[in-house]
Amino acid sequence: MSKDTPSTELPASADERLSLYDLFIGILTVISLGAMLIQILLPKGAPAQEVLAVMDGLFCAIFMVDFFLRLARAHPKRSYLVPQGIFDFLGSVPAIPALRFFRIFRMFRVVRVLRVGGPKRVVEEFAHRRAESALYVVTLLALLVVMFGSLFVYAFEYRAADPNIKSGGDAIWWSLVTITTVGYGDRFPTSLGGRVVGALTMMVGIGIFGVLTSFMASKFLTPPASEEPPPPATHADVELLLEHLDSLSERIASLERKQP
Repeated sequence: MSKDTPSTELPASADERLSLYDLFIGILTVISLGAMLIQILLPKGAPAQEVLAVMDGLFCAIFMVDFFLRLARAHPKRSYLVPQGIFDFLGSVPAIPALRFFRIFRMFRVVRVLRVGGPKRVVEEFAHRRAESALYVVTLLALLVVMFGSLFVYAFEYRAADPNIKSGGDAIWWSLVTITTVGYGDRFPTSLGGRVVGALTMMVGIGIFGVLTSFMASKFLTPPASEEPPPPATHADVELLLEHLDSLSERIASLERKQP
């Protein structure tokens, strides 16, 4: 029993280490598919099309990095490439909108994780690994704020009389410098609605980067974890320890008998 126990627990712990990352990629996939659906439903000349096109390029870059990371970790490579890796790669190729539908296959990985461990296990992972889960949540929030902040500010500025933000690229650049509270100043909203969006973006950005700073501080300042604890004692170990105790007791008793 003692030899079988570690081998049955190792795969489960490996899945737990990957569950948060897989969930993060899965939520990111849902967001990208939602942006793709909005692109399909909106007319071609809509201002949001420019913003969503730039965001789609960002999603493609993230998914392509994820593909190469999974490929590097896979042993053997073919076990990942056929067929899941091929679908991941095709869904990450930019400039070909039809290939975006292959991102749906990324959802199967999240379904597998939830089916093996269940939602309860994911909640426990978030509770036990708060620093890592906070990083994933902050990253998702930052992407959502950049995307929706760009969409809303461009929607207001598109109708302004003398806009300073004149394209989807300008809107995303403005969102990035605003959420980081840098305030570069080359792009700024001139309409009332755009300024309201800017105020909300700045407030959310302060909170997001405050959490990110706390995460980095905890990673750099927390002392390294100690070595892995020894495996729990087995029945054979307990019996051996009892034998040693009996032997010591007999020696002590013999010494006591020899004393005058």
